Amino acid sequence: MPEDEAQAFARRFDLATLERAFLDDPFPYYHALRRFAPLKRLPDGSVFLSRYADVAVCYRDARMSSDKKAEFGPKFGIGTPLYRHHTTSLVFNDPPLHTRVRKLLAAAFTPRALANLQPRVETVVDGLLAQHADKGRMDLVEDFAFRLPVEVICDMLGVPPGERAPFRRYSLAILGALEPVASPQRQEVGNAAVGEFSAYLDGLVAERRKRPADDRDVLGTLIHGEVDGERLSHEELVQNCIFLLNAGHETTTNLIGNTVDALLRFPDASSATAACRPTSRSAARDWRRVPTSISASVRPTAIPRSSPSPTASMPAASPTATSPSARVCICAWARCWRAWKARSRSAA
Repeated sequence: MPEDEAQAFARRFDLATLERAFLDDPFPYYHALRRFAPLKRLPDGSVFLSRYADVAVCYRDARMSSDKKAEFGPKFGIGTPLYRHHTTSLVFNDPPLHTRVRKLLAAAFTPRALANLQPRVETVVDGLLAQHADKGRMDLVEDFAFRLPVEVICDMLGVPPGERAPFRRYSLAILGALEPVASPQRQEVGNAAVGEFSAYLDGLVAERRKRPADDRDVLGTLIHGEVDGERLSHEELVQNCIFLLNAGHETTTNLIGNTVDALLRFPDASSATAACRPTSRSAARDWRRVPTSISASVRPTAIPRSSPSPTASMPAASPTATSPSARVCICAWARCWRAWKARSRSAA
């Protein structure tokens, strides 16, 4: 991007009015922000951070929060399905609630439980590839990257194969309402999706409660699991089952799509990856980062307005601060947005 265009973009950048070119390919624009507005004050008073070192300062500051009640109340309306879901799920809460729910969820994802899933994952992968082998082509996202995580997560929750069709619609609607600017129509669709999904899970959970716990059954473990004498409440159980599907399917879909796209763009990296089968786990870890499934994060802060903000002591520049793979965070004295990486095809 020419320097004058980069400077002009940095001056006008506003998360509430993202440009189509940014949604199609945000990385040149992230670079422009790192060069010319690394601590970009947005019209709503928040600050968009685009340098790794600055973001790291905020992530390590204990005063930064994941709790979104103050933000989601005005956005969704207290008591709405979207508000109940996003303020009950694991990701948008702080300790002690986050710690308690995380411990209870972790009981269902022990190394043994995950190892039990591996044969099923391999079966799903083989089946999806076999369905398209004769055609000689497939839509990577629609036919594979999306279907793989949904099939596996639905297996984990015990959802019968014939009842899985609405789940992608639910997920896109619920996650779509998290966009920085969500229209009333988008919120209406999101609220309906949470309501329908919750009602379905109510019935699924009620049926599963009739059977004893089984360590090969994730839903059963979540229902009957107990840590330090506590169990998940019904609301926590239902909303975090929705969270598991939404978060697990979107990140995996993006990971597969982005990784294959990057391998096609950079053939040398593709050859190196193919030649390193003994270290394939290491390669998989690297591809989770570049390009990342979610390129930004949202953090409110509990820092009083009279106190220094974390950005007050940020370095002006450093080698890591200008890393091309730096994450993006939007922080503010009172709150911080999470900017989802260009969910461009659905957000335009």
